[in-house]
Amino acid sequence: MMPEKRERVLVTGSTGFVGRHLVPQLLASGFDLVLPIRNLERCPSSLRSNPRVQIIQAPGWDQTLSESLRGVSGVVHLAGLAHIRNPRGSRLFYDTNVGLTSTLVDEVKKSRNVSFFIHMSSLAAVTANVNDKTVDDYTPAQPSTDYGRSKLNAEASVAELSRLGIAAISLRPPVIVGSDAKGNWALLLRLAATGIPLPFRSVHNRRSLVSVRTVTEAIKHLCCTNPSSATSGSYCLTDPDPLSLRSILSELRAGFGMAPRLLPVPTPILANLGNALVGRHVTASLLGDLHVDGSRFGSVFGFQSSIGLRTAIQESAAEYQHSYRSNRMGGHTSHEASI
Repeated sequence: MMPEKRERVLVTGSTGFVGRHLVPQLLASGFDLVLPIRNLERCPSSLRSNPRVQIIQAPGWDQTLSESLRGVSGVVHLAGLAHIRNPRGSRLFYDTNVGLTSTLVDEVKKSRNVSFFIHMSSLAAVTANVNDKTVDDYTPAQPSTDYGRSKLNAEASVAELSRLGIAAISLRPPVIVGSDAKGNWALLLRLAATGIPLPFRSVHNRRSLVSVRTVTEAIKHLCCTNPSSATSGSYCLTDPDPLSLRSILSELRAGFGMAPRLLPVPTPILANLGNALVGRHVTASLLGDLHVDGSRFGSVFGFQSSIGLRTAIQESAAEYQHSYRSNRMGGHTSHEASI
């Protein structure tokens, strides 16, 4: 689906994980792009030389937002801070995820030409990484981390735009599947890539995931359809059919061209070992349940992903393997993310 006329879209966080996948899709769909970038070295040369891409460089891009928004009809706000371990984490999350979002929202209010604002939030704005009940768009928000609380506050700032007739949409994905993802998915990739037998054959939990392709296709779909302000709100964004840790690792190893190599060990024993070795948070995210119903997004916006979750998991492993080999042979593929 192509926009009726060529429009300009501002994308923050374009050199980060989701941004790297989204920008080529938006260009292929006919959009001109404005990309505020803090570190030009992280920007591919193909974008720097593209006449349809305007790159605005500044140490703090929030200081150049009025220039960035000139002639822009839509905003995709991906920039944010997630995977850090720092004693100042609470302050850093607030400054980045809330402060920068609020600044951008304030500038959009002044611009008078923006019709939609898409904000990348997180399921952490609603729930902890384990929940025995199904989570959906109507689940009361009970974030359990500084990161989750910062995302919920950022959503509240974005929601103010709907009163001005702007479609203000916050997306809440769970763990995102991709070869260059960080956090828990990167841990699973490394674990599966070892090829050693793993003690997870008896783990039959239910974890909802979403592929980075589903995420970027959903954002592209919103940009192309130019949603109305009546659709404003926060939406869980997932691929259907949650998978167990056993199934996830089996699909990853299939992508690596390996047999599953999973051993049956009782889950309570794994939980005790995991708590001692990697901590309760990581163990819970591997062994616990988190079923998310993201069907409302598809029904409201008429969206369906082009790829199944199992296929996406296998592809992420194959791409990870290819990137690893390229790096070892002296290639320049990088998995470093930025905000």
